[in-house]
Amino acid sequence: MDAQVNIPVSFKGICATNQLFVALCIFVTCDLICCLFHFACLEVSLMKLSTCGELVTI
Repeated sequence: MDAQVNIPVSFKGICATNQLFVALCIFVTCDLICCLFHFACLEVSLMKLSTCGELVTI
């Protein structure tokens, strides 16, 4: 199951700022608030959210 998503470059700035925090948050807590926060970072959300069943709707 491969999902391809095209995102605007502006999202990369958000990712660069929050990537480490949200990645750790998802891996450690996999919590709904964390998923929502991480959802702002679409660059990696499809990969990380796949472990967070609460928000995966693909």
